[in-house]
Amino acid sequence: MVDGFKGDPGRLTLLFFQHCGGASGRVAEGATAFAQRDALANMMTVSGWPLGAGDPDEHMAATRRYWSTLEPFTRGFYVNDLMREATAKDINANYRGNYQRLVAVKKTYDPTNLFRLNANVQPPG
Repeated sequence: MVDGFKGDPGRLTLLFFQHCGGASGRVAEGATAFAQRDALANMMTVSGWPLGAGDPDEHMAATRRYWSTLEPFTRGFYVNDLMREATAKDINANYRGNYQRLVAVKKTYDPTNLFRLNANVQPPG
């Protein structure tokens, strides 16, 4: 975590953790859509910079490079913190064994895909 953390005077970079576990860890992985019942923390990296200060693409690229050094040590993600680059395959895999069950729920209650934002489960086509 420390070795990959590169400072930049034009950018604020944060790495932080949100506690998980507790009561959520006492629920079976397949009991709800949220499968990461074994997680101890939610790890995130965030960058910020003043409007007009430098090339935003370079700031975002630096954040992505840093995250790429951390991601191998993670297992899944919290769907509300979905990265913009996540693919449908990433999202489906993140639900682990719960995905097919969620597809069945989606087919029953949202076949037109009205609720399609964030880590969407696609209705069967």
